[in-house]
Amino acid sequence: MSGGTRILEAEGDYRVKATRAVALAVLMLMLPLTLYALLRGNYVAGFGGAYINTILVINTVLIAHGRNHEPMTLYALIPGGIVCMALSYTVDGNLASVWCFPSILACYCMLSRRKAIVANTMIMSVAVPMMWLTLDPVDAARLSASLLCVSLFANILVREIDAQQLRLRYQLNHDPLTGLLNRTSLKAQLQAAISAYKDSSIPATLIAIDLDHFKSVNDRFGHDGGDIVLCEVARLLKEHVAHDGTAFRLGGEEFLILLTDNGKATAYNRAESLRATIADTAILQSHPISASIGTANLHITDDEKSWTRRSDNRLYAAKRNGRNCVVSDGEIDLEPLPLSRDDFSANESGNESTTKRNSATALNY
Repeated sequence: MSGGTRILEAEGDYRVKATRAVALAVLMLMLPLTLYALLRGNYVAGFGGAYINTILVINTVLIAHGRNHEPMTLYALIPGGIVCMALSYTVDGNLASVWCFPSILACYCMLSRRKAIVANTMIMSVAVPMMWLTLDPVDAARLSASLLCVSLFANILVREIDAQQLRLRYQLNHDPLTGLLNRTSLKAQLQAAISAYKDSSIPATLIAIDLDHFKSVNDRFGHDGGDIVLCEVARLLKEHVAHDGTAFRLGGEEFLILLTDNGKATAYNRAESLRATIADTAILQSHPISASIGTANLHITDDEKSWTRRSDNRLYAAKRNGRNCVVSDGEIDLEPLPLSRDDFSANESGNESTTKRNSATALNY
């Protein structure tokens, strides 16, 4: 299984897989009982089982086509199942009570927690009175309490699973040090921007940012000092894109901003403002911090790789122009080669090695 497949599975809702598993289990277990009930002439159980099996098959088909299965579950399966359960009480008596327990658990497998609570309330509003009508008070009290406990415990478990899934999804998509979005979430954002541009002509711009002489920060202040710089720069980036953009940390001292609904001049002004803000902010005493920036506006022929490659190449040009500057679309006609370690050895005096960016792997998916 590829890493991309694992990422997609991690972002998906586990209830989709659970619904398929529930449908398979019910078909394997209930279908023989349904056929047996029909052969015996127990048409309430037979047709009820056939109805439930049919809805579960429809749910499986909906999931296979990427459609939402919850409406069919909440508005067809649950009410229909309740009617079948109520009719079963008139035929099978207290034996019908045993079907309440798997029904409660199945709701939490197939529905969101709030919808499962609604479905469970519907089930118990019918099941509990039927228990008290068909059983002696002691047995009815025990079964009612057991049914309530099963629903409560399942609710607690699903709540914790949902919370854990949210935490894992956040960790998957965010850089743990700065809190910015990471490379994992970048592709979907770029695809959305490209689609919006092609469908609705909404412009977008990438701003590639690389901190200058960052190795010297780690050499002088240690990695703790480097982390302070990265976090402060991330804070500045988030402030600059709070309303119309998204900031990413790609790794090391490399950052990327995706601006939407901005023109070329506006994007350059935003990048220049950001460069000046970073340079003017006293992040570390007696050690100025600056950034080289390249911008690339989205073209109609762009895909993710070509777009990020152009922003990278503008960034390389900013490095060659002496750093602490902005190079935007139109300022260079040819795409420069990626920087090598020797390109700036004279300026660095042999004490810094910048992070090398390879345009062929700028978007490593």
